[in-house]
Amino acid sequence: MKDIRIDVGVTTPLQIDLQEFPTNQKIIFTIKNMPFARTEAVVERELITDGSIKTIYITPEESIAILDNAEYDFNQIIANEESGELMRIKLTDNGKVKLRKGVGGGIA
Repeated sequence: MKDIRIDVGVTTPLQIDLQEFPTNQKIIFTIKNMPFARTEAVVERELITDGSIKTIYITPEESIAILDNAEYDFNQIIANEESGELMRIKLTDNGKVKLRKGVGGGIA
């Protein structure tokens, strides 16, 4: 996956290309500071795939919590047919997050 750039301290729009995923699926875009499975996500957005490019917004507060070289990926939530429990299935490899500092006036 290619790197994404997030501006620190301001709202950052990210263009997410959903054309590579099957249509009408619920997927989760996640940014974590550490790549481990049990690490809490700093950013988590639910998207419905429709073969288009979607824009999601990273808030100034979220951007401050993200570490340089954090990782992002896409997951799908499915229900286990036997138990009914929800499972998270990883759909992509991890991509890197690059932070750009000094673009905004900070949070008031």
